[in-house]
Amino acid sequence: MADNPAARPPDIVPDIPTHNPELTGPYGMAKLYNPSLDNLAFGVLQHGFVFGFAFAFRWFQPRKVLDLYYLCALFSLSGIVAALIFLYDRNPITVVKFNFFLEHEAIEYLIALKVVLAPRTVARHPGWTLFLCWLALSLATIAVSLTDHYKHGADIVIWGAFLSDAALTLAGTKLIHAWATHVEVVEPFSRRTREIRKRLLRVDALAGLAMVLHGACTMPIPVLYALVVYDGLSPDWYAYAWFAALAAALPAIGLLVPADMVFFGRVQCCCGRPRGAFPDVEWAYHVEQLGGGGGGGGGSANSSRTTHEAQEIAPKSL
Repeated sequence: MADNPAARPPDIVPDIPTHNPELTGPYGMAKLYNPSLDNLAFGVLQHGFVFGFAFAFRWFQPRKVLDLYYLCALFSLSGIVAALIFLYDRNPITVVKFNFFLEHEAIEYLIALKVVLAPRTVARHPGWTLFLCWLALSLATIAVSLTDHYKHGADIVIWGAFLSDAALTLAGTKLIHAWATHVEVVEPFSRRTREIRKRLLRVDALAGLAMVLHGACTMPIPVLYALVVYDGLSPDWYAYAWFAALAAALPAIGLLVPADMVFFGRVQCCCGRPRGAFPDVEWAYHVEQLGGGGGGGGGSANSSRTTHEAQEIAPKSL
């Protein structure tokens, strides 16, 4: 009988000579797939797209990726995407949500490492920091993808969120403390540079307040989840816990706007010089990169070197 091209199915599956009864049953070759493979494929696609775009936006330069203001911008964006995830995916527990929360936790851990947990290590070894964080994210994704075998993938995600929120709260507390205890240094900076430094410290403090607000409102969620799932508590408690978290996200995102403005004010576009949201903020950022404050708590979280190096390259207008 002649082959009729119009009668061919859209996806032609070749016949494989097998005598395995599981492959010749009603589901056929579909049994070569399993839920764990699907879960991990979703994780690879989702993480690759999200972090690939995030790294490409900073030209795959580890030090630029770990800039505090850029991390704040990613953090505020993830807060907005969280609401979209809840509206788009009506199923309360899905692989897409697992992967999203792992990504959100990764951003929180990076902020905590940058500010309070290991600031010197992040400053000296940004590439290794990102590599180890990516390795930890990969291991967590693999463990969660195998949840069909032990049924506790949600516990890994939600208690990891508890730890990341606690670390984020500590980071925010440190940023607020640095602003509150800042002692003005007269030399070697000019008055204008000191004003810009104060402004950046206020921006850091507002971002820190947003971190504390977010962390304090989301830390009860894992506890309530455990009580609802394992102790028979009413599910309404879990829903209202998320209601409180999303309600806190509204002012938190607003408090992060100045940090976002600082970051986007320094982005070099292809059509000309960047227009800073604050006067001379691009120069102020470089002053903070070179300025002291890494050990005294009085400088911005982006500080890493000595103040004398900044004095040597200070522009004449300052």
